[in-house]
Amino acid sequence: MTLPLPKHAPACRTLRAMAMRLRLGLRSALVPLLLGLGLGLGANTAWSSERVWQFRVLLDGDEVGNHSFRVTDDTKRGEREVRSDAKFTVRFLFLNAYRYDHQAREVWQGDCLARIEARTDDNGDILSVQGERRSGGFAVDGPKGREQVADCVMSFAYWNPRMLKQTRLLNSQNGLWQEVRIEARGEETLNVRGTPTNTRRYALRGEKLEIDLWYTSADDWVQLESRVAGGRTLRYQRL
Repeated sequence: MTLPLPKHAPACRTLRAMAMRLRLGLRSALVPLLLGLGLGLGANTAWSSERVWQFRVLLDGDEVGNHSFRVTDDTKRGEREVRSDAKFTVRFLFLNAYRYDHQAREVWQGDCLARIEARTDDNGDILSVQGERRSGGFAVDGPKGREQVADCVMSFAYWNPRMLKQTRLLNSQNGLWQEVRIEARGEETLNVRGTPTNTRRYALRGEKLEIDLWYTSADDWVQLESRVAGGRTLRYQRL
């Protein structure tokens, strides 16, 4: 992205450099954060035929966009479909420092991903991921090429308590099957939709991953935080 700054202006050149650092830091952090699109359900969890998650996205407390997830349960076919839509615009003073637009569709059979189609506009870089479960495993085509991984894979399905037991997760933006470590970090009280709520906190770590997740006692995902460029905090708040 070429920023609209006048030439021969030292202050503007400084702003350009700061905006570039912010954009690069956000890009590396947002790859896994925003794209957990799979859905696997615990045996004791009751779900309606359709459920919607909506999140406000904030950077150091300033709202920069939103991310919604729509889950449809097709009991006749034994499948679940997840559609995701994320849009962010990060401004730095008078500049649009970073733009992000992502749409994806995933189909699940039980706790195993069956198909995925995702398209991401990462500040002008277009990324595409397609994958399908086959007899020899899950085949995925992404920006890094084709890869065949395990037969039953999960993506970054933050709302699913079974995700917290995984050691590898499929990234739906770049198609990589990433190693992760997920640890419990105790209980905390959060303000969820204006109500103090008891939650459990978990830390998800991996290569270039520093994500914290919060769940209610009913295993409902309600918040996410990650550290990004310059020690800033990116946060998802449930609406």
